[in-house]
Amino acid sequence: MLKLRHKNLNLKPFLKNMKVLYWHVDYIKYKAVSKALKSAPDIAKKEDELQEGIVVLISLESHDNENTIEMLVSDLIKYAEQIKSQKIMFYPYAHLSNNLLPPAKSLQLINVLKNHETLKTSFKEVKFSPFGWYKSFEVKVKGHPLAELSRSF
Repeated sequence: MLKLRHKNLNLKPFLKNMKVLYWHVDYIKYKAVSKALKSAPDIAKKEDELQEGIVVLISLESHDNENTIEMLVSDLIKYAEQIKSQKIMFYPYAHLSNNLLPPAKSLQLINVLKNHETLKTSFKEVKFSPFGWYKSFEVKVKGHPLAELSRSF
């Protein structure tokens, strides 16, 4: 393990924050089973699916903010252009990090994504699986070089 000896060294500018996985899928289907967090919002729609699109497994980390969301949206638009997809589903996935943003702040940033005008105008369909819920899911990822990518912002 690397130990830093200089007390005044500020590594924050060098830390990567938000972790995401992009999957180009034939389909994804999920079913919300039960709340994982007591503070998770109630949901009306417990099942949904996306056909022929992009799934973004997203993990919001302690230093993430609206600028991080802007970087994600910009990168997603470029990725979507590369693979020629106009549909997207965001899937909150805490398992990508051990340095998570508190749930209330994560939900705030997810709401920023939900209301992001560039995202709405760049994609024909934008969906979100519920935050703070245990979900079962079924997915079929396409088999090409750009079908599975990881990113850190």
